[in-house]
Amino acid sequence: MSAEKPVGQTHDAGFQMGVRKTVPGNTQDIWDFLFSEEGLGIWLGEIDPDELVIRKEFSLSNDVTGKITVFEPYSHLRMSWKKKGWINTTRLQIRVIGSGEERTVISFHQEMLTGPEQREQMKAYWENTLSSIKSAIQETQ
Repeated sequence: MSAEKPVGQTHDAGFQMGVRKTVPGNTQDIWDFLFSEEGLGIWLGEIDPDELVIRKEFSLSNDVTGKITVFEPYSHLRMSWKKKGWINTTRLQIRVIGSGEERTVISFHQEMLTGPEQREQMKAYWENTLSSIKSAIQETQ
């Protein structure tokens, strides 16, 4: 008899987690907000949007480092993402998905997490981040 895998454990990418939230607005407007200085400040950290260049490493004042590996405007991006003090670098994917005329789903998916504890930590982190994004979007409408 084999033991059950813990929640979020993958066959080859460590642990993963995903969170999503539907926000008011069309996909293009939501994407533009996410990559504005205000939006980036919420989900990534303080960085000039022009500094986000594919395959260029960046380091932020909030002790996060990363590198964008895939950037598909108005669809998704994939990047490496690591907090200071971590032994591992994770892979973070962000998607915007249209959900009707004036609604968009924002999705954060992170993999290559070390275990259940890091998975739960990042799940709570991205859920809080999505709530902050939704509040900021609603304030601008």
